Amino acid sequence: MSQKKVDQYKKEKANRQAIMKRERLQARIGVTAAALVLAALIGWFGVSVYKNVQATAPSNAETITIDTSDVQNYMSEVNASVAE
Repeated sequence: MSQKKVDQYKKEKANRQAIMKRERLQARIGVTAAALVLAALIGWFGVSVYKNVQATAPSNAETITIDTSDVQNYMSEVNASVAE
C-alpha cells in the first residue's frame, strides 16, 4: 500500500466512532422524517374521509315509527303457553 492509503486508513480508523455515530444519527433522522410524513398522510386521509362522510350524511334524519304491538302480543301468548 502507498503511504497515502495508509495515512487515510489511519485517519478513518481514528474517527471511526464519530463517523458511525453520525451515520446512526442520520439514519434516525431519516426514519423519524419518514414516520412524520406517514403520520401526516394518514391524518390527512382520515380528515378527508371524515369530511366526505359528513357531507353525504343526511342533515335532517327522518324518524321512523314502528308498531310492535303484534309482536308483543305474540310473545306474551308464547310466554303464557310456556308457563302452563
